[in-house]
Amino acid sequence: MLAPLLSSVLLLLPQGQEHLKVTGPIPSLLRLGSTAVLELELIDPKARPRTIEMPEVAGLSMRVGGWSEHSSMSVINGRFKREYKFITKISIFPRQEGKFTIPEFEVVAGDQRHRVEAKTLEVVRELQGQERSFL
Repeated sequence: MLAPLLSSVLLLLPQGQEHLKVTGPIPSLLRLGSTAVLELELIDPKARPRTIEMPEVAGLSMRVGGWSEHSSMSVINGRFKREYKFITKISIFPRQEGKFTIPEFEVVAGDQRHRVEAKTLEVVRELQGQERSFL
């Protein structure tokens, strides 16, 4: 009951510019049998994001999680600042070794389209050896 009221109040406050923040995939180098995650944050959207249709990539399975809603509000020098965002995570499951490119795709919210650039991922049998070592 309180959540819809709070959402309505937050929509009346000034908003920032809608934009998409993309993180990952993390890790971008992983062992076969592991999972990588691509996180998408739609910040200050004007509308609820739609379901994402991921491109198919041979050798990878991808599962898009549901959108979760987050909001925050602060007062600085008497001015309200509000941030409202939707977050989803895309789990990437490799089925074979190799270097993979996830082609660009879109996130749509209302009449806004946000392009996610192509992402690369490398899958190896084992994370061992000098060429795979990290300092």
